[in-house]
Amino acid sequence: SPDPKPDHKERMPGTWQTRYLRVRAEYAVADQNSRPIDQACRRKNWLEVTACLDHSYTALQAVEQEISRWTAEALAGEEDPDRRFEFGHDALVLDEVRTNYGVVRDHVEREKARGCEKAVRRAEELRRMLAPAWQDRDDAKRSMGEERWTNNPNPKNEESSRRRPLEMELRAIEKLIAKMPTYTVGGQVRVEAEPEGEDEPQLDPEPAIYYG
Repeated sequence: SPDPKPDHKERMPGTWQTRYLRVRAEYAVADQNSRPIDQACRRKNWLEVTACLDHSYTALQAVEQEISRWTAEALAGEEDPDRRFEFGHDALVLDEVRTNYGVVRDHVEREKARGCEKAVRRAEELRRMLAPAWQDRDDAKRSMGEERWTNNPNPKNEESSRRRPLEMELRAIEKLIAKMPTYTVGGQVRVEAEPEGEDEPQLDPEPAIYYG
């Protein structure tokens, strides 16, 4: 019968080498997508921050799943004499993969924490800026009554137009903050697609506001 070692060596490119390249590609995706987060926060582009975190944590999840499968197979290979040569090498490669992954994971986690802090501060600032306008709107709605407010055929929408950019930014931040707990490592990462139309929040129509 042929010597088994050449067969093991021939299988290696389809095992540890392929996995090694796949894992490196995934944590490169995680790293690259986390790097624009700070600048996106400075530009107040919270949809971009959300997209960066989605991509980063999806990639981290893929790496963790691959490392778990790879580790389980390497441990099983220790008990199989025909596979000990191949999986002994896997154990060495896995040490390097885990180390590099830990560096990338920690970087992504730091960027997430900084982005979350900036998002929370900006949301608080926006609420303070919008509070007087919201109060005026509510006062006008009470003054006009529910029916006139809802059925006004000629709303001016001047106040709502001024509020709209700030309200849309606030809603994007609130959606980001709500998703922060789902960006985790060491467990299931839940990154869900946004429903259609969510990028453009629909604000309530506003009639003419009377300040008499």
